Amino acid sequence: MRCVPPLRADRRPGVAAGPVAALLCLVLAAAGCQRAALPLSTADAAGEPWRLPAAELATQRLLRVTYDGPEGEGSFKLTLRLAADGRYQARAVDPFGRALWSLDAAGDRGLWLDHRAEVACRLDGRFDLAAAQLTPFPLAALPALLLGRLPEPPVGGVERDGDRVEFRDADGRRWSARLEAGLPVAWTL
Repeated sequence: MRCVPPLRADRRPGVAAGPVAALLCLVLAAAGCQRAALPLSTADAAGEPWRLPAAELATQRLLRVTYDGPEGEGSFKLTLRLAADGRYQARAVDPFGRALWSLDAAGDRGLWLDHRAEVACRLDGRFDLAAAQLTPFPLAALPALLLGRLPEPPVGGVERDGDRVEFRDADGRRWSARLEAGLPVAWTL
């Protein structure tokens, strides 16, 4: 991640980028261990819980995120716009509608804007979210995480046993997921 200095010289004092980035980390952590998948159409992605169905592309979702933990508590609204396969925009606003951050991603490249700290960061390749206790995952995987899909596709074979699937990703990491109606309801890495 490469960040540039504040977008404007009159940066507001007392507003730090850390809490906003921490909230994104917590969203991603919660998405990875959610109990039930968000309702998605399964018509063209049946049996492939790592792929977003084509019917979901060119759509928009509004998600409400709340957190209460050791770092404090907070909430925000997240708008996820799926423009095309591998192309999306995410924008978070506080409960009063003030912009917190936005992300514009295409494939493995993205632009992160922290509106409060007035900082822009170019993202290349993978997220590394140590605070969320996730190993690095592709930038293009964020929509899958937020919409209850597996963030990585399999490389090689997929082992199926009833409602469970297991596979390895491109980095050799082993994934295991429990499915209901073809959608993941729980997964581990």
